[in-house]
Amino acid sequence: MRIELTQKELFEEGIRRGLYLAPTLDIAGLFGEEHFIQRNFWHEIELANTSTSPKHAIRVPGEFAKFSRTPLKLPGSAPGIESSTIQNRETRSARINTTASDSLPLAGLKVLDFMWVIAGPFFTRVLSDYGATVIKVESSNRLEPARAAPSFKNGEPGVEMGVPFANFNAGKMGVTIDPANPAGREVILDLVRWADVVTESFSPKAM
Repeated sequence: MRIELTQKELFEEGIRRGLYLAPTLDIAGLFGEEHFIQRNFWHEIELANTSTSPKHAIRVPGEFAKFSRTPLKLPGSAPGIESSTIQNRETRSARINTTASDSLPLAGLKVLDFMWVIAGPFFTRVLSDYGATVIKVESSNRLEPARAAPSFKNGEPGVEMGVPFANFNAGKMGVTIDPANPAGREVILDLVRWADVVTESFSPKAM
């Protein structure tokens, strides 16, 4: 029996069954994506007149997160060539004046990282880049899916050879624990007490 389903139907069925399914959307599909619409994600910026195009507005992505006390500032139209040149000169000058003794902004922040696959680990990798101490926790009885994702170093597949996994987790420390083992659970709870921040990207109720 042949069954035909739309992207949306497959996606919703995947959620219901706990399967990793996600649609690959074109631009029109992204603009029509209900999640983005409900979040008022898209906004418009106005482009100035040029020699080849009249003044007009285009739709662009909005804030990746909505903070109540410190809302992100949405970008306006792109600056002209002259102002961009001045800004680049100021940026280069600031970088030259930065000394090696300057500490990173998140130095001292302790993060316990249960994120896995791509988006979550990439987020905590940024925290590490800005100076946070990040400990990535993996299960000893369930492989982190990103470890099996190509490409691989020297073209040799292996759990320690995946380039995406190495990229998304650069700068972190790592520990492998069996959460079903009572001793492993105690180690996890000790780490939770140590951490300032605990991050996870599991399906609901897993944690």
